[in-house]
Amino acid sequence: MDFGEAEGMVLDAMTEKWPELARRFEDLSDHDVRFPEGESRSEFHTRVRETLDHIVATHSGERILVVAHGGVIASLVAQIVGGDPNDWRRYRIDTCSVTHIELATDGPVTHLMNDIVHLERIDLPNAGEGTPS
Repeated sequence: MDFGEAEGMVLDAMTEKWPELARRFEDLSDHDVRFPEGESRSEFHTRVRETLDHIVATHSGERILVVAHGGVIASLVAQIVGGDPNDWRRYRIDTCSVTHIELATDGPVTHLMNDIVHLERIDLPNAGEGTPS
């Protein structure tokens, strides 16, 4: 999302500088809220969806991988499953997680959502002893 003048600011600083906007951002039904010189929520979600639609149309019938920030992925997931893309807490996406959604002709199929099992540490017996053979 283009945060405009708020880009790079921490949440506390944004809230202090624009308290009314901070209150508006708490209202999930406010699709028009934006920071100065930034894009609105609805503009962000539209841009995200149009980009996905373009990728799908360009690569019809192919398997593709899209790597994006959590907010983009959460917006897409919500839009695909018919949820509210402003409700980012409902569609939490952890850093480096895997979300696998198949866009089938008879509707989307969610295979994985926010999967982080690949990030878990695995302690193997005798790990680090000697050299591999």
